[in-house]
Amino acid sequence: MQIPRASLQAFGKAARAGDAARQPAAAAASVGGARLLALRQRDGMAITGMTGSCARLVIPETLGGVPVTEIAEGAFRGRTDIVELVLSDSVQTVCESAFENCVSLASVQGGKGLRRICEAAFRNCPRLTAVRLTRRVDAFYSSFAGCYALGTLIEKQLDIR
Repeated sequence: MQIPRASLQAFGKAARAGDAARQPAAAAASVGGARLLALRQRDGMAITGMTGSCARLVIPETLGGVPVTEIAEGAFRGRTDIVELVLSDSVQTVCESAFENCVSLASVQGGKGLRRICEAAFRNCPRLTAVRLTRRVDAFYSSFAGCYALGTLIEKQLDIR
C-alpha cells in the first residue's frame, strides 16, 4: 500500500522547513489490524490514510491526546477492504474524495460532531446502503454521487448545497 500523497507532501514540507517547532506532528494508531496515519492540524488531527487492511474502520476520538477532527482529502480513496465506517464524535469534516471508489463500503455511521461532508467524499461507493448520522450535516450533491444502492433516503439527513 502506498502512503497517500497528502501525507508525503506534508512530511516533505516539514523536512524542508528545518524548524522542528513548526513541523507538523505525525501520528499513527492501530485499528483492527491496520495503522491509521495522521497529521496535526491547527485544531486537531487529520487522518491521512491507512496501512494494512481493515473491514470495520473506527475513527478514534483522539490520537496522542489530540482530537481527530478531519478525514483528509483522498485519505481512503479506492480502498476495497473497508466495509463499515464509524466516525467518532470528534470528527467534524470528511474532506473531498476521502472514501471515493471504496467499492466494498456498505455502512457509514457519523458522530455527534460531524458537520460537513465535502464534495465526492463517498462518490462511487456502489454497495453503500446505510448512512446513519446523529445530526443534520452540510453536504454537496456530489458527496454521494454514484451510490446507487443508497437511493434518496440520505437527503433527509443532509443540508444539500
